Amino acid sequence: MERSDSGAFLRSGEQTAGINNLMLFYNGHYKNDAGVWRKEQFIPYISYIDAEGKPLEWLFDGALFLAKWSYSSNGFEESEEHPNDQKDWQWYLDKTFAESGELSALNEAMEEVALKLADPEHKMKVVLMIPYPAPNQQNFGEISDDNKSLCFDHTIVSAVEATRNKQKALEWYIGQLLERWENADLPFLELKALYWMNEAVNTSVPYEEGLIGWTGDMVRAKGLKFFWIPYYRASLYWKWKELGFDAAAMQPNHFFTKTGESRVGIAANMAKQAGMGVEIEVDSRVFESNGDFRAKYENYLAGGARYGYSGEVFKGYYQDVKLLFDAAYAEEPEKRQIYDLTYQFIKGRYKR
Repeated sequence: MERSDSGAFLRSGEQTAGINNLMLFYNGHYKNDAGVWRKEQFIPYISYIDAEGKPLEWLFDGALFLAKWSYSSNGFEESEEHPNDQKDWQWYLDKTFAESGELSALNEAMEEVALKLADPEHKMKVVLMIPYPAPNQQNFGEISDDNKSLCFDHTIVSAVEATRNKQKALEWYIGQLLERWENADLPFLELKALYWMNEAVNTSVPYEEGLIGWTGDMVRAKGLKFFWIPYYRASLYWKWKELGFDAAAMQPNHFFTKTGESRVGIAANMAKQAGMGVEIEVDSRVFESNGDFRAKYENYLAGGARYGYSGEVFKGYYQDVKLLFDAAYAEEPEKRQIYDLTYQFIKGRYKR
């Protein structure tokens, strides 16, 4: 599929808080502690490193922290079996803002690289997730002095009460987040946006669209932008501006499905027609010897020029958890090349 002449991709600018290439850092709970990030693990993302690990220039300009699961195995997205609760939200804030947490580690990495690149004024733009208030949560927890646990389930309480309870929880979470940010010592980081964790709009939930819009208004009132990355053909993806988001990127979901290269073009044209950016997707299967997943990944990179989303178009980068770190330090040249190709794509020098 060739480029479409209709619509225009979302470009880096005011709507995206100046972010062009946004790396997704998953820092939730994993049995192998993969969601724990150390200073040195951030360095090949914030900067392009050579084979000896020396930073040569800045790389990703945005860092999105988000999580799929809490310590309790509850999901931060919509989950029929394990809806998240107040303790999960609290745990995520505690982990992310801890003295040895991810934000502190990223700040230390930025300070180290800024010194090596002789660029002490450079800062990383940070985006933090907003957990999804699960509509089947009947016992979210207490966040006020009335000792009343919030119910989000409109089949148990009225739709109006369920929505208001979600708003109370969101107000509490965002207030906690901003207070912690203000009190944190993170001079090399800038908080620029918050991210809506659920990747589709649940149109069966009363007032869901209004809740998203209300959240966006609250986020902007705090001087921040509101981001979203819906999956391929997610419900109401095309309506992202009306819903209240400032910036959005489309997931092609090509890497994870039995689709040909045309999926990248189809998704790119959908994103272009909706005025969105595009997500680049990869996981550890790109290292498999048969080369099938490597070819899939390169379809995304080659698609940048072919379909028009290279350069200043807003892009998110999904890498499972630490794929590009593994690639950067891989001893095998074919694995390291995945890192180098990603760098070339970001800098506009990729050639298939």
